[in-house]
Amino acid sequence: NKLSCFENPDSIPINNVPNITSDPYGNLWLRTRNGVLSLDRMKNLSKHTPDNESIFKEKEWANSLQSDSSGLIWFTTVKSRLGFYDPESNKIKLWQMNHLFDGEFTRSYIIDIEFDDEQNIWMTSNQGIIHFNRKTEQFSAFLEEGNDFVHNSSINALKFDGFGNLW
Repeated sequence: NKLSCFENPDSIPINNVPNITSDPYGNLWLRTRNGVLSLDRMKNLSKHTPDNESIFKEKEWANSLQSDSSGLIWFTTVKSRLGFYDPESNKIKLWQMNHLFDGEFTRSYIIDIEFDDEQNIWMTSNQGIIHFNRKTEQFSAFLEEGNDFVHNSSINALKFDGFGNLW
């Protein structure tokens, strides 16, 4: 194994890369301050500017990034929205996370995204765990009755194990 470093390949500036994910086709996807970039197997770097790019014009940057099994690139934004970028159609779809965490969600920061076996989305935040059901397109906060540990707790990472348990 060899660590390689390249600067500004294909004349595309790369400034700060807080998140990287890979898709099922072997491409790497990078969230940078200059937008979303992909790096294919031939090391070709591409900048992606979706047709409906209003979030980028408004400087609503993605703050987490994850590819699902179908190749959609899922992300959350600094304005507490969940969305995906479809590389095939070059479009973005967004959902607003409203009415979670007692109305305090506008100050939340989504940190991590994980998919369960049914491809539903689980997210960590500075206020707890959020679930998004992809079939119903509904959000819920993961709260246990009488247990304030998850609610109002900053959770930085999560992962499903081989048995379907969320850690």
